[in-house]
Amino acid sequence: AEQAAQWARLDAFISSIDYLDENRGAYAERNAVRGPWNHVVDLKVLQDFSFNVKDKKHTFQISADIFNFTNLINKDWGQRKFIASNVSPLQTVSTGDTPVFTINDGDVNTDGTPNIEQLDDFGLQSSRWQAQVGLRYIF
Repeated sequence: AEQAAQWARLDAFISSIDYLDENRGAYAERNAVRGPWNHVVDLKVLQDFSFNVKDKKHTFQISADIFNFTNLINKDWGQRKFIASNVSPLQTVSTGDTPVFTINDGDVNTDGTPNIEQLDDFGLQSSRWQAQVGLRYIF
């Protein structure tokens, strides 16, 4: 029963990725399958305020940065997704004359699909927008 469940998960994993399904039984080419496309748009706004003091120009520059601006607009946009690890979905659990394999639970979901995760710059499990405001004095 356990072997049948392992095979069902592996079969679902192979079927969920077009390249693997089309090349069943053959060696996969290196880097033939990639993770999902990521898109992140940042926004920066600058405004200068200048004035003269004793014939010398002084400028205050105010800036506002929004990192991952698309995620601010819509929580489903701007997500940084990646495959959980570079480990094969199969792991060898026995090194005898007949190798025994098991599904690597870190790479494959219980339904057999690849495990796609989200990660932001702080190592959290979801992408998010961030903002900062700056002030610069130029003389």
